[in-house]
Amino acid sequence: MKRNFKILLVLCLALLAGFLVLLLPNAHSRRELTKYKEQLRAQGEKLLISELAPVFPLNPSNGAPKLISVVKNLPASQNSRQAMSMVAPGWARIGYSNVSPVAMLEYTQNLHAVSELRDALNTPVFDFHPNYFSGSAMRLDFLAHLKGAELLTSAMVVEALQAGDFSEARADLLASVDVIRRFNQEPLLISGLVRAAMAWIAVGATWEALQAEQWTDGQLAELQARWQELEFLDTAGATLNMERAMMIDTFAAARKSYTPTPAMALVSLTNTPTGSLLQDAMEQPRQTFNRMVDRYPRYWTWKASWSHDEELYCLQIIDAALTAARQAKASGAFVPAMSEFTRQATNVHNLHPAGDEHFRIVGFSPDGASYGRYLMKLADVEIMRRLMVTAIALKRFHLVHGAYPERLEILVPDYLQRPPIDPMDGKPLRYRLRPGGEFLLYSVGEDGEDNGGDANRVARGNLNFWVSARDAVWPSPATREGMEEYYKDLESATNGVAK
Repeated sequence: MKRNFKILLVLCLALLAGFLVLLLPNAHSRRELTKYKEQLRAQGEKLLISELAPVFPLNPSNGAPKLISVVKNLPASQNSRQAMSMVAPGWARIGYSNVSPVAMLEYTQNLHAVSELRDALNTPVFDFHPNYFSGSAMRLDFLAHLKGAELLTSAMVVEALQAGDFSEARADLLASVDVIRRFNQEPLLISGLVRAAMAWIAVGATWEALQAEQWTDGQLAELQARWQELEFLDTAGATLNMERAMMIDTFAAARKSYTPTPAMALVSLTNTPTGSLLQDAMEQPRQTFNRMVDRYPRYWTWKASWSHDEELYCLQIIDAALTAARQAKASGAFVPAMSEFTRQATNVHNLHPAGDEHFRIVGFSPDGASYGRYLMKLADVEIMRRLMVTAIALKRFHLVHGAYPERLEILVPDYLQRPPIDPMDGKPLRYRLRPGGEFLLYSVGEDGEDNGGDANRVARGNLNFWVSARDAVWPSPATREGMEEYYKDLESATNGVAK
């Protein structure tokens, strides 16, 4: 009996401690957070969702519902064909000449579906009506439908090329870019990542199309213009602004709540094995005490004090990411901007030493990892886009002149408005002719170091993610001779290491 009384006394004291902490909030954290928000406002930053949410004109011709309907009615087996499948560093296999007969059985059915999808993309308004104020409860199923639309258009490019229907391939190729282009202003971080994934699919389809010889200069110029309208780093500012506004709302809602939210990853009493608090306290006193601390004193302490420090940390990290995105846009060089972001994020991390133990909503990382990964995804897809636009211009030059130019500057102004710039270091993309008349085109890649067009990956991994190699090399179509030479060199290198 005495033991039970002691246990209950400890639990009551724990609850009392929580309420005492609630009555004694950390005023310093609140003041610092308020001061920081005032500074952002003074700099002209927008902190409210209502100030940042896109406004679409009221128009009955909204293509989004039709796109969803088309994708929902696709065959269950619909997926991306093997477009631009990498078989070695810098070398890709042409997929459209080897589409399986089973896959081609869907071609006729998909002709009607992709025609309806193209009609949807041509409507004046393209709005999925996301509720930005719903926070983590926001419905994002439209993202899956958009990716499904990208898979459909890109797969149809490959199938149409296999069928020899170049008119259909051209229409679907333009649509594969339009799916991304019409969705490019959605200011959600997850939307930006989905757009990047869609771009990878569309780039594969475009690479496949460039291997065919039936295109005219006018058709390629139209495709090039569509890709030139997209610039993925341009969307980072609006996305990070919205991320900041939604984070402010998330913290405000968490402070108003009387119980820990799922996003806070706090242990709930409903997770106890028996559901009886008294019985659990008697049988598992230490575990029950820890759960009670998480449920009440620690949570109320978080609300009163730590939440303000965590929100300040989060806003400072997002501000560092915004600064990096703007610096990359202004300077044209992503690598130096990313280095500065890492430095700033590390400084912010060091200013909040208790974060690892007390923060509940955001990830506590010394280099702002989640936002760093987001920015790197955008940089990677921007590398792809600029290499591809340049490759299309080179294809057009070859159609007219029967050979590739000696320098990229020769493409200006007839095929490019200006010399193509590497988004990683702000210098011109690297280019040179290869023996036999083909070309080598590459970016210095994620590390910003020019390795002479070395397409080998820094670490083992998926070959298809070729931009993360030592240099991001625009893939060449794999030939038997080229592949034999590659594997011969690889064998010699391997034997050399073995010796």
